[in-house]
Amino acid sequence: MKAGSASAARCADQVTSIFDGIAGMFTDVLGATVNVNPDGASPFDVQGIFRTEPLDVIDENGRGTLILSPTLKVTADQAALISEGDVIRPDGASDYVVVNGLTMGSPASDALHVFELEDLASG
Repeated sequence: MKAGSASAARCADQVTSIFDGIAGMFTDVLGATVNVNPDGASPFDVQGIFRTEPLDVIDENGRGTLILSPTLKVTADQAALISEGDVIRPDGASDYVVVNGLTMGSPASDALHVFELEDLASG
């Protein structure tokens, strides 16, 4: 590796590392416990931000997408536990099924992931 390349890589790591932990703070402050019921596995809880309002999401390539259906935002470590088809049960709300997931455009290691949900009561 060239000296300039190594220096650039260290600089990039330092810049992105300042964002580490921010997503977790958002879910801790703005979120709530959400129950996840995976198909064929034991239910578990995650800390996430559930919303029914439309959400404008910037993906990892910088493109904007408007999601009109309900969403659940969780940190990367918790997103790894959630799959398409899992049933999500926010506290005091209907049951929702995970339709798909999208990584948001943050460079942080714990970047928020957003899952598009479908209300099982209306489906």
